[in-house]
Amino acid sequence: MVQVSYTFTKELAVKTAMELGKRRLMFRLMPWLGVLNLGFLFIIWTANERVNGIVVLYLFAICYMLFYYRIVKFRVAANFQKSPSANKTIYCEFTEAGIHQSMDGTDIKADWESIYQVRECADGYLIYPGPKLGVWVPKEAFSSESDEQLFRTYAGGKLVARS
Repeated sequence: MVQVSYTFTKELAVKTAMELGKRRLMFRLMPWLGVLNLGFLFIIWTANERVNGIVVLYLFAICYMLFYYRIVKFRVAANFQKSPSANKTIYCEFTEAGIHQSMDGTDIKADWESIYQVRECADGYLIYPGPKLGVWVPKEAFSSESDEQLFRTYAGGKLVARS
C-alpha cells in the first residue's frame, strides 16, 4: 500500500490543465495556427491598401491563437477559487486492488480495471478515470522512491511512460 497526501494549489491546477491539454490536438496546434494565420494576414494586409473590419477581427483571432496557452493558464487560475478542492489537502491510497482518494469527507474509490490510463509526466502522474478527466498526483507527494516504484507496479499495464 502507498499513501500520499498533497495540497491542491493554484499552481497544481494550472499544471494539471496544461498536462490534460497536451492530449488534445487543437491545444497543441493553436499557437502554430496563429503563426500560420499571421502570415496570411501579412499577405492580405500588403495586398490591400485599406484595412477593413474583417482584417481587424482576423487580427484578434490571431492574437487569441498565439496567446492561447497564456489564456488557458489565466482562466484556470481565475476559476481556481470556485473549485471545491482549492487549497485542500488530498489524501490518496494506492493498493493492488485500486485507488482510494479522499478530501474533506469526499471519498472516491476505483479499481485498476476501471481506470482508463495512468500517464507519467515530468512532475507527476495523471490518473485518468475516463478519457477526458484526469487526476493529478505530484511525484513530490511520494515519500520515497520505493513508494513511487510500488505505485508504478500497481498501475501496471495502465501506465504510459513519459515520452
